[in-house]
This record gives sequence, structure tokens and C-alpha cells, in this order.
Amino acid sequence: MSKIEIPKNLTEEQIKFWLANTELTREQLIQWYTDFNDFAHKNQKLDKENFVNFFKKLHHKKKDGESFYRLAFDTFDKDESGFIDFHEFVVSFNLLSNGDIKSRLEWVFDVYDQNNDKAIDRKEIQVITKAILKMNKKKLVGDQTDETKIDEIFEKLDDNENDEITKEEFVENCLNNVFLRDLLVPNL
Repeated sequence: MSKIEIPKNLTEEQIKFWLANTELTREQLIQWYTDFNDFAHKNQKLDKENFVNFFKKLHHKKKDGESFYRLAFDTFDKDESGFIDFHEFVVSFNLLSNGDIKSRLEWVFDVYDQNNDKAIDRKEIQVITKAILKMNKKKLVGDQTDETKIDEIFEKLDDNENDEITKEEFVENCLNNVFLRDLLVPNL
């Protein structure tokens, strides 16, 4: 088996760091780095549009995931620069793919909390629920509508009925309810 060539901008130290801190293999890291940079600007960073296109390539089976990927961009963009570098991508993606369920739920909550007010309101639940239903090609059953499904989800998550869902409520309820977890935590 031939050894994969390391791209010129990727150092052995970076590879060692990511191997020690992710579940990825050396080959995967090098391939992802190469693919990432195929979509990146000259500054080796992805803007939102390129991020969506890159994520579509990684998840070619989730062709309808664009709405979710757009929402996820801000959570991947840890330094809020409007761009994602490879380090930001690998750290977040590894958490999503290999993190424990509680860590993944906390990350997903941050995706849903679009205005960063530490709570999810009905509008935020509506946007994300529609994006995930579309991405996972889930159909509503019986006489359910988007609104009745959103109301049902909101009621199951909002323990204190104050019309907002805290991170603690979200995580705890998703941990204890397989239906909610399967619906709200995308299988990336």
C-alpha cells in the first residue's frame, strides 16, 4: 500500500495533534485536509457557501441537508470570523461523530440557539425541525402538520412551560427520550 502524500501546508505536528485528539486515521486526516482545501479560499478557510458544499461532499447521502449545514456553520465557526479553518472543522466534526451523547446534545443545542441567548424559542425550533425533517426525509404521520409537530416537540422539551428551552432542559429531555433524540440530533 502506498503512503499518502502530505499536502505542503500540513505539518507532521498538526497530524500528530489531530491523531491524538480525534478518532480519525492518518489517511482520513490527510484526505479530509486535501478535500477541505479544494473547497477553501486561498486563506485555507471556508465561508458559509463553501462549507455547505464541502459538507454535502462528505455527506453525499444527505442531499437535503443544506438547511441544517447552514445553521451548523455558526457553531463550527468558533472564533466568529465568518470562516472555518480546518482545525475548527476537525474539532467540531469529531465531537459530532465520536463524542459522547451529552457532548453532542450540547453542541446541537448551540446550533439551534441561533441568537445565542442560551435558550431555544419556538421560532428556532421551527427552523431547525423543518431543516432536519427535510434532511432526514422524515414524513409527518396522520394529520400532523409542521406546526403540530413543532408544538409537540416544544411541549416535550419545555419542562417549566416558560416558552423557552434551556440547554439543561434540551439535554436532559433528549437523553431521556429516544424519540426526541432521534428527531433532533442529526446522524452526521
